Amino acid sequence: MFVAATEREDLNMLSCLLAKREGARRTVALVYQTELEHVVQNTGVDTLINPKRVAVTAILNRATATEEIEALEELQGGEASIREFLVKANNGLAGKSIAKLGLPEGSMVALINRGGEPLFPDEDEVLRGGDHLLVFTLKGQLPALEKLFR
Repeated sequence: MFVAATEREDLNMLSCLLAKREGARRTVALVYQTELEHVVQNTGVDTLINPKRVAVTAILNRATATEEIEALEELQGGEASIREFLVKANNGLAGKSIAKLGLPEGSMVALINRGGEPLFPDEDEVLRGGDHLLVFTLKGQLPALEKLFR
């Protein structure tokens, strides 16, 4: 999976198209202008993420959040989604590296919010209690992913 998350939409789109050409199985690009989401939907980039839309959905999700599963956002036709999970000190995940979490296939930790600071982790990153994780996943993997964080 290739994720392009720069501040430049044009660079994100181009990077994803090049990654596809080089063999990336799935690509994800950040787009900031809502009107561009519709324009670039059929360009070959698998998933487009608009941070504004994600933020609005996150705000709405706060009203329906459980203790561990904090937010969700369905992506392009519902085939993929983003989930926000809280790592609690006592849920068995704190102290584990991302590689040892046992994430379902088709899932990846894209961002950790640790004490208000964003962190783009690699698989060796060790989770801490209080970390908020943004996890991309394919729709079919949601039950296994949610079970992992409960």
